[in-house]
Amino acid sequence: MRTFTDYVNSEFPNWQKFSQSNEDAVIEAIFQRIGLENKTCMEFGAADGEFCSNTAYLWQSLGWSAVLVESDPALFRKLQSRTARFPVVEAHEGF
Repeated sequence: MRTFTDYVNSEFPNWQKFSQSNEDAVIEAIFQRIGLENKTCMEFGAADGEFCSNTAYLWQSLGWSAVLVESDPALFRKLQSRTARFPVVEAHEGF
């Protein structure tokens, strides 16, 4: 029987996006299988918006709306800077 991991590895063999361990490929594979009703994502601990991000591919490449939350002030400033050109992204400083 083919596992979901086998499916992700075969469908996305050279996946090199943003996440640490190809979580964004898994997210893409899940939505390919189940379809979409709403293209909105949320990430807590968003860092600078790209480093080890599980959602950056969705809002940068696929046009999803995103709510990104980061509590570290220095990283939040980088997050604001990186996401400024993406009107679909709301960056929030958490605490």
